Amino acid sequence: LAGMTLGSLVRRIRDGSLEVKHLPDRKAQLDAIDFDWGNPVKFLDIPFDKAMCAMFAYYLIRGDMFVYEDFVMLDEDPWPKALAGFELGKAVFRIRELQNFFEAYH
Repeated sequence: LAGMTLGSLVRRIRDGSLEVKHLPDRKAQLDAIDFDWGNPVKFLDIPFDKAMCAMFAYYLIRGDMFVYEDFVMLDEDPWPKALAGFELGKAVFRIRELQNFFEAYH
């Protein structure tokens, strides 16, 4: 664990960048140790890091960012297997809706 930037990881968990509070099993594990989730107003309801990876993959494969709201990451080549089933369209539309939120908190 030497050199691990724990503070950075905790901040990213609290603000919703990492997919932790979004998943009930992961949230329950941290709730069990009384994890401080921070200010709920600053929590992003989509896993931002995962969304960014999916957007980058989409751009590399499709060559644009014209993501339809119902687009789901495919489970076939050349799409990344780790992102299969991720609802990228919903994430992109939510990010667009949250422009003011990003400007205020991130």
